[in-house]
Amino acid sequence: MMNDKKIHIPVSVAKALLITAATLDVRYYLTGINVVIQNGECNLASTDGHRLAYCKIEHEGFADDEVVNDIIPRQVFEMLLSNKDYLRSRGRDKQITLIKSGKHWFSDCNWFEMGINPIDGAYPDWRRVIPKPDDLTDSESIINVKYLIDLHKIAKILGKQLTGIRTNGNHAASAIFAAGGSEFNVVVMPMRI
Repeated sequence: MMNDKKIHIPVSVAKALLITAATLDVRYYLTGINVVIQNGECNLASTDGHRLAYCKIEHEGFADDEVVNDIIPRQVFEMLLSNKDYLRSRGRDKQITLIKSGKHWFSDCNWFEMGINPIDGAYPDWRRVIPKPDDLTDSESIINVKYLIDLHKIAKILGKQLTGIRTNGNHAASAIFAAGGSEFNVVVMPMRI
């Protein structure tokens, strides 16, 4: 493909994003990973409506003013991550490379090129639930224990230490966690009582 537009997703990031992506949901657009390229940055996000993971990744070939907002089905990542030959071929850096061509994405799967149709739908504006740093406190929030366990799993997959949890208390419905700084973040909605 000429003028390849590519995103490079570390395998550990793809595995971590799948933890917070919906599996079977009436809101079918949540069953994928949102790829947003805007203002020269590429962000990935996944949510099931109770927690949200997002991170910035490397990309190449996209114009600085180009805007992409696609949803890649989770099944694509599950297939690539379950293929041992594919992962072995990724070498030491262990990255999944997706190539954008027109409205479609492609992945080189060693023996064939896999075409990927993005999910047709609008992904929620996940940036609006991210607490501002000034809103975070050490006040109490009641969070589902299963989600805290998932935070530990995500940190382990990324090879990071769980650096802490900061909440914005009772004023809004979110808490934030960062695995190893700001490179990968998870927002968890507190439980309603």
